[in-house]
Amino acid sequence: MTSGIKCTLIVILLCAVAYVHSQEDEKCSKFQGRADRYFKKMLFVGREPKIPRNETAIISYCKQVRKGYNMVKRYQTCLKPFPSQILGLVLRGAKESMKYVCDDKSHRKEVINYLGCLRSNNLGKAYTMLERALNVLDYIGYNVTDGHQLLPYICCSYHFISDRVKRFMEKECPAKSAGAEKFIHGVINLAAKDIIDLGCARTPSLQNCEERQSEIMQRIKEARFSSSTSLEERSFVKPVLAIADRLSPPEDISKRLRS
Repeated sequence: MTSGIKCTLIVILLCAVAYVHSQEDEKCSKFQGRADRYFKKMLFVGREPKIPRNETAIISYCKQVRKGYNMVKRYQTCLKPFPSQILGLVLRGAKESMKYVCDDKSHRKEVINYLGCLRSNNLGKAYTMLERALNVLDYIGYNVTDGHQLLPYICCSYHFISDRVKRFMEKECPAKSAGAEKFIHGVINLAAKDIIDLGCARTPSLQNCEERQSEIMQRIKEARFSSSTSLEERSFVKPVLAIADRLSPPEDISKRLRS
């Protein structure tokens, strides 16, 4: 085979590889956009948020949740091996929590009851809390460049935001706060227990974070006030992808994922 033919074949091969990659990038980009739209629907973000107030509405909401789940599952192929493994654990837990909430009529009734705490006079406060949680996520995604610091930031943020939600419920809906906290804890336990057990063993509580990760906690608290962009205009997925792109497993987590 002449060198000219060889060069031509190499160019064709490279073009084919580039085309496949561009197609994959385009597919993943579409998944990302759809994921953002589904996340916003699930978190009632929009000009006219549709918060379920009856059985028909909660069933419709659960359909949207299932669509979002299936779309994120397809997106898993776009990730690097370790983030893909972590997402696999999240999806496994999310499926269990989704079944727990959506497939049982009594649990659907509980959700409607607790969502009754979100009213016109406090909905703005709930969105402010969500905005601040997203600010923290943005900060981690775009500013925490040390891969070894990502897990402490993620875990301490989880504990901190969970505490904010608990305080919100105690203030805005005291009659239902204890039941809501128990229910939410049960759902989170189904959805994220494996992740919390794997990734947060060294930072198991907010108190632990305050005592042993004081500098990280200070930055988390400052980061929640770092943006004024509206939720409708922001991406929920991009900071998660930025984190996933840099996430590398500590050796103890790698061993447990392989076992």
